[in-house]
Amino acid sequence: MKKLFLSGCMLGLALSLSACGGGGGGGGGGGGSVPRQSQELSNATKLLPPPSEGKAGLYIFRIGVLRAGLVGAGLKKDIWIDGKCIGGSKTSTFFYEEVTEGVEHTISTESNPFLYVDELELIPEIGKNYFIEQYLEMGFGARAKLRLVDEAEGRARVLRAKMLVKGTCSKYGTALRELQALAHQGHPGAQFQLAKLYWFGDSAYNDPNVPKDFTKAFKWLQKSADGGLAKGQSNLGSVYQYGFGGVPKDERRAVEWFQKAAQGNMGMGDTVAQLHLGLMYITGEGVTRDQQKGCELLRLHKGYLTQQDKIHEQLRTIEFLPTSKWHDELFLLKVVNFVDISSGMAASNFQDFVDTYNNYCAE
Repeated sequence: MKKLFLSGCMLGLALSLSACGGGGGGGGGGGGSVPRQSQELSNATKLLPPPSEGKAGLYIFRIGVLRAGLVGAGLKKDIWIDGKCIGGSKTSTFFYEEVTEGVEHTISTESNPFLYVDELELIPEIGKNYFIEQYLEMGFGARAKLRLVDEAEGRARVLRAKMLVKGTCSKYGTALRELQALAHQGHPGAQFQLAKLYWFGDSAYNDPNVPKDFTKAFKWLQKSADGGLAKGQSNLGSVYQYGFGGVPKDERRAVEWFQKAAQGNMGMGDTVAQLHLGLMYITGEGVTRDQQKGCELLRLHKGYLTQQDKIHEQLRTIEFLPTSKWHDELFLLKVVNFVDISSGMAASNFQDFVDTYNNYCAE
């Protein structure tokens, strides 16, 4: 992802948030007008009619002055639902959108490349209206945030606002939004990529718009695994095997997911899963010990194990070694397998595969 930089005007937001003008529909964080719905439609929507059949209604409003004061009231702040742009808001405005009930939806906001997006996840009930406040938290860039409010408070706020026409959003965080859109549509590959984004955050993807969130990472990883993606199943197995991200360690569940990934689609099993599963069969970790099965899996990658063992033997002779911190980060990458095996499965637990193969399976 390409890292974006603020213009001179935007850099001055912390000092004078109301000074920046211009910025059309796609500017996101700038000033300028936002298109309003007709007074007739705005008033009709404020009557809170029931949503369409099979839908739930979302009122997303921004009053602004209650939380951020008049400063920054003119800044446009993006609103997205499931990766779909709803538009940019300003103070005393609201959007109305209908969504599918009983399905989790992600509502998010921000228009600044140096600030994390704020997200609110909601599983709405059929025929019900929900009220979500978008507000500014003062500081550098005036970060936009979201909170769910009750109907009484939401209705009072919406009555004070003008309804906006759905518009365009800024370019910031585009990669995240595109993945969110595909992930919510049920695409296992996008769900896996979204899990990676949340697992590593901006430290891995150089995108300040992506927050590190293990809970969300696990949720999307689970969805990708349930969707049949072998890489997702393999990584989920690793999470259970080592108990990463606050997930309780469960070796039996790890074996179950490794087994699914090892079989893969059309007989093309996941290499990392086959290595882990082979080791677990030989050691009896989470499964009945079966040396023959374990060796069969490890022998599938005999050439790779032998080659990498020689490479690491050479690396051990190099005087300059990674720092402890870097070594720990590499370990996380390797055992959770969020990198390609040819470049990431290197030290740490890799040596366990090599030693086990040499001790039990070498012919």
